[in-house]
Amino acid sequence: MTKAAASAVEKGVNEAGLPAADDTDESDFRSTVHPEKSQSEKNRERRVAQKKKKQERQNRKKARR
Repeated sequence: MTKAAASAVEKGVNEAGLPAADDTDESDFRSTVHPEKSQSEKNRERRVAQKKKKQERQNRKKARR
């Protein structure tokens, strides 16, 4: 049996036991729980994380002296 045929058989077997898809849309759920952030908010969070990481590196350097 070829690889394609084997994977087709496996897919058929694996999909047979799956329940029917729900009507809920996951993207709608995500947007209500975690609203999209603006680009400026994402940039601010990234800069804060970078500053924190840099400060930790500086503190480690000072501790070695």
